[in-house]
Amino acid sequence: PLLSNKSGTSVTTSSGSNNNSNENKSKSSTTAFSVIWNTRSTRSHLIAYYAFSFSVVCIDDALPLFLMARLGGPGMSESQIGWILGAAGAIAVLCQHMAL
Repeated sequence: PLLSNKSGTSVTTSSGSNNNSNENKSKSSTTAFSVIWNTRSTRSHLIAYYAFSFSVVCIDDALPLFLMARLGGPGMSESQIGWILGAAGAIAVLCQHMAL
């Protein structure tokens, strides 16, 4: 497939039938990646997605560890943490349902 950058030139994202196919593949992949990151709206959406994904990972992984920590945390049991995460999931489902 072809992508066009800001100057209007077309960029091929697949390598040709050259003997240096590895070099062409690497060069075209780098070029396609730079074209994607040079598009302002795409870059903004990717940064927002990365930030959201990071916060989800922090909540899913770090929050239970903090909640069960006896030193520096509230020292909750596994069942209490399960109830908290289950309630948060139920709230997320309700919000998604109301948004649709």
